Amino acid sequence: MIALTDSLAIGAVGVLLAGIGFAIPYAAMYDEAAHMFPGARIATIGLFSVGANVLPLALAPIVGAAISEGHGTEALLVLAVVPLLAGVANLRPAVPR
Repeated sequence: MIALTDSLAIGAVGVLLAGIGFAIPYAAMYDEAAHMFPGARIATIGLFSVGANVLPLALAPIVGAAISEGHGTEALLVLAVVPLLAGVANLRPAVPR
């Protein structure tokens, strides 16, 4: 729906429906996990999941606009830095519990 129209209203409805579609399974999963593992830090897992979904949501339009303006190589190189930084950030040794 979003790709088939230039209408801001229809695009906003599409984004809203996509958000609901992604959110409902996560909400059910977190609720079930909280019942199965009462001592677990379910809210922390939820925060990381939301963060992982927000980054592509923010970057996709920027990268798309850069590609359409003829800066595709640069945009994709900048995009490639994201998993590289994530990998470097996770190089530290695990902390024993």
